[in-house]
Amino acid sequence: MPVPELLPSRLVAEPLSLFRRDLDSLFENFWRSNGLPLGEVRTSLYPTVNVSENPECFRVTADLPGLDRKDVTLAVEDDRLVLSGTRTDEKEEKGRNWYRRERSSGEFRREIAIPCEVDAAKASATMHNGVLTVDLPKRPEAMQKRRVLEIKQA
Repeated sequence: MPVPELLPSRLVAEPLSLFRRDLDSLFENFWRSNGLPLGEVRTSLYPTVNVSENPECFRVTADLPGLDRKDVTLAVEDDRLVLSGTRTDEKEEKGRNWYRRERSSGEFRREIAIPCEVDAAKASATMHNGVLTVDLPKRPEAMQKRRVLEIKQA
């Protein structure tokens, strides 16, 4: 069963996006066939994000429990916020016999589409208790392009 996209993207029809969707599906099937619930694999490695908007800016929050600021890289590339990093599990416990250990480590990358131009020079990011918050102020031109339309009774 395919997993729905977490965030809308303008690039859905592009061949690389279709290839990525097929590749994601292949890996999801692999994890399922090896007895691992997909939700645990996806959320343990890939951060979950929320995107909100107000008239002045976009705010992206990402759950990154157990990570430090040095483990995360942020970049604004064209119309996307790119969040990437590395999760590692380097704890060693001596004297313990493991029968099953379900921790994942590896690199992650999330690209979040930004629907209008933002001022990357004024963007800011903070991290507190494993939650990354990124504020992306809109450019003045983008704020002026918005026009609320009156809906009339037909």
